[in-house]
Amino acid sequence: MKASNPQRLTQQKGIVLLILASLLIVVGVSSYLLVANNARMQITHQQTIDLKTKEALARAKNALLGFAATSYDAYDTRHFGLLPCPDVDEGTSLPEGAAHGTCGSKNVNAIGRLPWRTLGIDAPKDGANECLWYAVSGYYKSASSTSRTDMLNEDIHGLFRIFAHDSSNAPPQLAGNPAKNAATRAVAVIIAPGSALNGQDRSNLANNVDICGGNYIASNYLDTDTNSGKSNNSVSTSANTIDEFIGASQMNLQDTFNDTLAYITADEIFAIIRQRSDYQNIVALTNKLAVCLKNYAENNYNPNPTTPSVSEVDVNDHRFPWPAPLILADYRDTNLYIDSNTLTPFNGLYIGHFPSTLNLSFAQYNEALVPMDATIKPIKNTAVPQNFVQNCLTATDLVDWAHWKDHFFYAVIDKYAPDQTSGSTASTCDLSTCFKVNEAENVVAMVWFSNSALPFESRNAPPPVEDTDTKQNINNYLEYDLINRVYTSRAESNDKIVCIQKNSGSNILLDPIDCS
Repeated sequence: MKASNPQRLTQQKGIVLLILASLLIVVGVSSYLLVANNARMQITHQQTIDLKTKEALARAKNALLGFAATSYDAYDTRHFGLLPCPDVDEGTSLPEGAAHGTCGSKNVNAIGRLPWRTLGIDAPKDGANECLWYAVSGYYKSASSTSRTDMLNEDIHGLFRIFAHDSSNAPPQLAGNPAKNAATRAVAVIIAPGSALNGQDRSNLANNVDICGGNYIASNYLDTDTNSGKSNNSVSTSANTIDEFIGASQMNLQDTFNDTLAYITADEIFAIIRQRSDYQNIVALTNKLAVCLKNYAENNYNPNPTTPSVSEVDVNDHRFPWPAPLILADYRDTNLYIDSNTLTPFNGLYIGHFPSTLNLSFAQYNEALVPMDATIKPIKNTAVPQNFVQNCLTATDLVDWAHWKDHFFYAVIDKYAPDQTSGSTASTCDLSTCFKVNEAENVVAMVWFSNSALPFESRNAPPPVEDTDTKQNINNYLEYDLINRVYTSRAESNDKIVCIQKNSGSNILLDPIDCS
């Protein structure tokens, strides 16, 4: 029998170990590649879900902005910036995806499903194949005519604060931080509910809901953050109340919270509206209101000297009415824009809001000064109060003014105020009698339209309880330097200014001119 070769056996063992090691490497590499591939597949799947959610939110936001930009054409109340009511139930008269016209009481926030049908789009669905939800601030909802707000313009802030979910008790704030400005609050929020969480029942409990399915119980779709206590599934039923919403990024999705959201601010809406040609209709009211003032001043009455019981136009009496106060309890209320004889003159100018109603602007014989349209023969009317703006503007213009009235201001020189017994007959017009606006001299009165707020201007006001009134500060609306009755627009000014001048050699009032 041939003896074994120890060296040969050692070589064979080495080869076997090498083969086993190679197999282990192959198995290990294969396992790694399999795990890595599965991970890549999971990432790709999650990215697909995330992308679908982002696209749905973006499509809904664009549709809402488009609706707001065209709401001026759709309603007889000529609101710029209205947003649709949510779809709040299956209804019997309204199809799925249609906005509900009542939308709750005036200035009360509303929440429900996104009204995709009203927006003219297919139902956008998130990565979990769920239809989107939506909340709208009470000031911006296109509710029934009795439930729409009384005044809507770019200085009307939203009623939503937005937070970023990060599993803390004090999540970071994205919109509506009072320290930054109430103007940053959102006017609408769009929410992607994601997949159902524990305790959420999304079974089909509603009739006539074939596209989105499920039900209209918000808590079955929209989550509550257990750390901060902030909830997305309800809004206050009280008017002028600020609500809070919270949304997660895909990195912060959890088994107890998976809402993601997008939101809309007033700045985003009115940046589009300002591009519309009919936005200039609002600005053009400045000219019309100035004409109204000139007609008023030219049609004051005095008794006929030979027949005292008969009053006639006094061609020498060119007094203007008092402005309305700068400080108002509610800037939305047209009835508060009434002339005031308690204004304190500033460098010889009485400055305030353009008055809607005249009550205290009397002639020297305590006869009411009558605002007249240039096409109407003056008729004496001693009744007070008098609807000044209503007598001057067309019905269409009057509606526009009602929504932008807090942007219109009026100043008159003290020598042309109603309390001047001389009737403003001075033939001279220097800076002791008149004032100068930019290059326009011999100015006795002017009207401003204060355009969009500049970065250093704050235009907040109650009724939201946290909003301190900064509208009473005229420097938040008018960009000017006024020294010794000389007004000079600042370089950054976007105001529209119309001046009424006096003829330098007589008491004749000239036609209003643009003196911006």
